Amino acid sequence: MTLASRVDFEEHRFRLGSLDAARVDFHRMLTALIQVQYPGATEVRANPGDWGIDTFVGSLVDKVNIWQSKYFVDGLGKSQRAQVRESLRSAMYHARKHGYVVESWTLCVPRELDGPERKWWDGRVKVWERAYPGVVIDLWDPPRLRGLLMSPDAEHVLHEFYGPSRERALPGGTSSHAVVPLPADEDYQGALFVAQLVATGLREINSQKVAFFNAEVLARDVANRGVPEERNALLELDYSVWELWERHAASAAASADRDEEAQARELFRIVMDEVRRLPAPGKLPVRAVHSAGMMHRVVETRRAGWVKGWREVAAAHTSPSHVAHPEATTVAVGS
Repeated sequence: MTLASRVDFEEHRFRLGSLDAARVDFHRMLTALIQVQYPGATEVRANPGDWGIDTFVGSLVDKVNIWQSKYFVDGLGKSQRAQVRESLRSAMYHARKHGYVVESWTLCVPRELDGPERKWWDGRVKVWERAYPGVVIDLWDPPRLRGLLMSPDAEHVLHEFYGPSRERALPGGTSSHAVVPLPADEDYQGALFVAQLVATGLREINSQKVAFFNAEVLARDVANRGVPEERNALLELDYSVWELWERHAASAAASADRDEEAQARELFRIVMDEVRRLPAPGKLPVRAVHSAGMMHRVVETRRAGWVKGWREVAAAHTSPSHVAHPEATTVAVGS
């Protein structure tokens, strides 16, 4: 059974493979969630504009409560903050123009705000409350959204968008465990596993990014499904690829008479060849590309590398990891 407390709203992007599709899916989930409390909630189709409204409750000739969906998975940067300001400005402008009253305006985002982002938000709320007296400004971030999804009345929304029995539809109608292309807006240039590959002298690594992305899709899907056997099978795969790397890295360290970059590339070739031949653990439906991506996840969590000084490469890397340590989300079978 899926637990609302474990929902990661980035799943929309990982499951659907693009930010555009994820934005639509996240918005649909929000409307369904709002309808739990307000059955009359509906949406405004852009034609060409949407009057600054994504989902609303009320009447456009009287009073409305507005929810604005912003699928900002990479945080609230300068561009995203400008979009938020413009959305509220547009909502209030069209309310005045068309003669209805905005009672509340709620921003909905899929990622928690960090300290600077929260400070910006709290500051803007004070400014907006002075500019638009009587309008309640609110924020639905992941903790708030998870809390709403925990309601028994919202069980159907949780099941529909994050449940274990949901068909993980992707372009072409395939399962999410099929191999999917890397989204155009994801290049992983700040990832540690990319830095480790570059340290070997490799430059053509786009297929490795695809493998990492597919492993992420798999891991997110397993985490959100919440099936203990699948979670432990994923952990088994993680440990298996890690063990393969340790075994071959020890052999490589014993032969120090070769060019370091060449030796690193040979280690990479040998390990990845064996990783791709690993059988799927349990009933976890993985393919060779998922297993290869799992090896990159091991590197991304600073447990492995390819050159002799891989720990130094990891220590010098300042970008945050794209993934959590696998044990952080593992559930023992039968728990």
